[in-house]
Amino acid sequence: MLEFDASAINGGSGGTGGFGAFGATGGVGATSGAAGSGGSTAHCDGVPLTCSAVSSGECSFYGCLTGGDCTGVSSSCYSFFSSYSCNSQEGCFWSSSSSKCSGSSWSCSLFSSSLSCLYQEGCYWSDKCKGTPFPCSLYSVEECSQRLGCYVAY
Repeated sequence: MLEFDASAINGGSGGTGGFGAFGATGGVGATSGAAGSGGSTAHCDGVPLTCSAVSSGECSFYGCLTGGDCTGVSSSCYSFFSSYSCNSQEGCFWSSSSSKCSGSSWSCSLFSSSLSCLYQEGCYWSDKCKGTPFPCSLYSVEECSQRLGCYVAY
């Protein structure tokens, strides 16, 4: 609860010189009470790390989004020798008459989820942190030092 003496407030002339007066542009707690003087308040400033520089485990801590990419080189259809493995590879098809797998396997970059990516032989999923981090100014002074790139300023 904030308590104050109403007589210590002087509506814009800078106070009466007593401790705790509100100056025209000064903050609470100005000791001189002169207009424009006063204590600065601490705030969080700086430039936070970019989301791509943050590990996927800390992604949401910085206000970023967890995402990922399917990368690698999809195995060729001609490298499969059973109908099951051939038909499991997107873009490939099995010919019963020739007992061969043919077609053109899909590029890994076409897969947008980790599950579909991992089912395409030769592809692997890489978690990434994406988006735009929260600006330092949104953090409290207490939280500020926990975010790389942010610092407490006065």
